[in-house]
Amino acid sequence: MDTGVALVLAGGAATFGNEWMQNGELNWRVPIAVMLLAGLDGALSALSPSAGLAFGAIVFTGAIATPLNGKSVIDEFNSQFTGSAVKKKGK
Repeated sequence: MDTGVALVLAGGAATFGNEWMQNGELNWRVPIAVMLLAGLDGALSALSPSAGLAFGAIVFTGAIATPLNGKSVIDEFNSQFTGSAVKKKGK
């Protein structure tokens, strides 16, 4: 498996787990979108392996750092393992 595709899948798994942890519901749209994005990255990697790796790294970084409907994956990880809660700005 290409490293870029693995990064896309890891970011998708982290997003899926984070949303499940925060909402208590499974959002099946996330894994479907991740599979489509991984296929796109695989096609990009076939054309240029370095571009596929860069795309995978960008997707992974965005997936773990972007707060969607609450806390980001990094914020949730921090609050689970350090016991501190990260507060949203402006609220």
